[in-house]
Amino acid sequence: MWVEDQTQCHKPLGQLIIMEKARGIFTHLQEQEGEGSTTEMFSAGRGWFNKFIHCSNLHGIRISGEALSADT
Repeated sequence: MWVEDQTQCHKPLGQLIIMEKARGIFTHLQEQEGEGSTTEMFSAGRGWFNKFIHCSNLHGIRISGEALSADT
C-alpha cells in the first residue's frame, strides 16, 4: 500500500528507499510485540528486494540510481 501511495503522489522510489521503509516497518512491528517477543533478524537486503519486486509485480523501480529497462 505504501508503494502505491508513493507512486500516486509522484514521489521517487528506489531500492534504498523501499529497503529502509521495510526495515522501519519490521522495527515497528517488533516494538508492538513487546519485550517478551523473539528477537528475529531482518536486513531487507538486495535478495529480499529482488524477491519483493518480483512478487509485487513492480516495474520501473530505480536500482542504485539506474532505471530498469522495463516499461514504467
